[in-house]
Amino acid sequence: MSTGDWAETTSNHFRSYAGNRRIGGEVYVGPIFYEGTNYLYEGPLNGKLVSIEEANKAKLKQVKKNSKFAYSNEWD
Repeated sequence: MSTGDWAETTSNHFRSYAGNRRIGGEVYVGPIFYEGTNYLYEGPLNGKLVSIEEANKAKLKQVKKNSKFAYSNEWD
């Protein structure tokens, strides 16, 4: 469901969207991950979901549980 320039989404798509994001009306500034992975996306904000197929495989950075980009609610 879309409300103006913002759209509701799943958590998987939220963490992989290279564009403006917000949670509970507040702007969210946090890491962006390639869809379905724990690899950090460090490219431009292009308003699209980022997939691993588009990645430069030589420069992928995997986020581990103890890194500054890991949130406890994302780990089982």
